[in-house]
Order: sequence, then structure tokens, then C-alpha cells
Amino acid sequence: MNKKFIIAVCAILMTAFVSGCSSENTVNTQIPQAENTQVVIETPQVKESEQPEQTQEQENTSLELMVTVDGKNYGVRVDSKDIIEALGDDYEYSSAVSCVYEGEDKSFEYDGITIYTVPVDGKDVIEGIEITSDKYSTSKGIKVGASMEEVVSTYGENYFMQDNLMTYSTTNDPEDVQAERIQFYFNESGIVETIVVYSPSY
Repeated sequence: MNKKFIIAVCAILMTAFVSGCSSENTVNTQIPQAENTQVVIETPQVKESEQPEQTQEQENTSLELMVTVDGKNYGVRVDSKDIIEALGDDYEYSSAVSCVYEGEDKSFEYDGITIYTVPVDGKDVIEGIEITSDKYSTSKGIKVGASMEEVVSTYGENYFMQDNLMTYSTTNDPEDVQAERIQFYFNESGIVETIVVYSPSY
């Protein structure tokens, strides 16, 4: 695996832990402009009388920012208790004082998957999930080892690239660093090496 990428991913996630200390409380991921900026979401045909009202945020959840562990899906911005319980106690733990919330930002690193959390209302809420093994997949079935064609076929054409990093976000705006996102890092052969689901705290 490309060590530079691992450093970059860790930097993005850890920046979220520490950048809240700055006066502006912003995260600068330096993502370049994308040519496509419109999110197209395909939904099944439903009679108008049966169509529930949806907010823009609800519509954008078609990205399914979740990962699958033992057949169950886990997303971001929820209590990490259930996914930690499912993954077990065999993890490397680290923490740092949160600059955004009261408490500690934490990471739980397992073989092939790492959970990043922030303290919210007494809970360790998931801010990011990083997958580095084909033991785990996204909720749409994409695993480490998938091809770029498989990712695009599953998630669509509305993404932006930075080097070998493909990003799908809820706003599809490269400059919107606060948008929830799923990211795929490809090796030189166009094969997924790392998957990151990320929901910035600020």
C-alpha cells in the first residue's frame, strides 16, 4: 500500500481532531475543483400519493455512508458502541483532547478497519471509518480489491478525483469540506486499496 496515501488519510482524519483548535474551526483538505458539480440521485418510481416528503439531506443519503460488519450496516454520526461491540476488543486505542467537544477524540484500530470517534452528549460518536482489508465492505458491497469500474458502476459518475483518491460527497462540491463523504483510494492498477467513510464534525 502507498505509504504516502496512508499518511494523507490519517492526516485528513486527524486534522479533524486538532483543527478545531484554530480560530476559524475549518478543515482545509485542498481538494481541486471538479468539473461535475450536480448530484444526480436515482430513486425508484413511486406513486405521488405514496412518496414521503424528503429533505435534501435525506435525499443525499442514497450514497449510503455505511460499512458492513458481520452482515450488519453501520454508519457515521451514530454511537460507536454497537460497531465496537461487533468488532470486539482486539484493537489498538488512541485518544486526544477534543478541540470541538468536551471529552476525547478516539480511534479504535482493528486488523483491516479503524473507527474514529468524537465525544457528543457522553457518547463516542463515529466521525470516520477506514477500511484497509477485504474482510469488510461498504453497505453497497464494494471492498478493498474492487476495480474503479466496479466503484463507478455502484456509486455513479458524480465524483471528483485528487490524484488516486475518488470522492463521493453529499453535495458533490470539492470545496465543501464539511459534507459527508465516502472515498476510495486506488493503486496504480486502478484497484481499491483503502475506503474511508467520513462525516466532519465542523
